[in-house]
Amino acid sequence: MTRFEGLRKLLGHPLSIFSAISGSLTLIVAPATFSAFMSAVYASLGQLFTTVSVAVLTLPTVYPPNGPGDWLVIIVGVAFVGKLSERIIDNFQDRL
Repeated sequence: MTRFEGLRKLLGHPLSIFSAISGSLTLIVAPATFSAFMSAVYASLGQLFTTVSVAVLTLPTVYPPNGPGDWLVIIVGVAFVGKLSERIIDNFQDRL
């Protein structure tokens, strides 16, 4: 492995990318605002994970619906994602 391949691997690591993005945002946005945003993200991690899991992993498996059971899953899933999204937005508004 050459020196440049090692550097490319290091810079392409997800943690390096996250650090670069968060550092850049801290410089652009006021540090207090960025800290509040990260605090809101951390406080909402469970709800964010559940929302993304339902929206990305569950709902596409029953779409297009083949019967009334699939329609029920879609309707309840969309309502659940909406309810969780409302909680996430409230959490962000409280912290920001």
